[in-house]
Amino acid sequence: MLRYIIFIFCTLSIISCVNTNPKQNISSEEDDVEPILTQEEKDLEAGRILFSTTCKLCHGADGKLGLNGAMDLSKSLLTKEEKLFVISNGRNTMAAYKNVFTKDEIKLLANYVESLKQ
Repeated sequence: MLRYIIFIFCTLSIISCVNTNPKQNISSEEDDVEPILTQEEKDLEAGRILFSTTCKLCHGADGKLGLNGAMDLSKSLLTKEEKLFVISNGRNTMAAYKNVFTKDEIKLLANYVESLKQ
């Protein structure tokens, strides 16, 4: 009889430890999944990274700093082609970047600068 009671007690103990909530069974891998980005979002992020490493010092993170005569990029009236030209060849105190960045990187920068417009 004592064996029977011990067996039931052990069985109930094991059953009570089982997780019955299916939402808690989701693996933690789901938390580690990065969101799916469109190509445009990836390009903007790549442009932002380039901007933060070279342009942020004078233009600021939001493009509004205007240090050393840098233009407020949030109010820029330049077309995309003009932005490509200025980034490539420089203007006033801004350095030329055609020998620093590839044409594709300059396009990424121009697209990112375009996204700063208000």
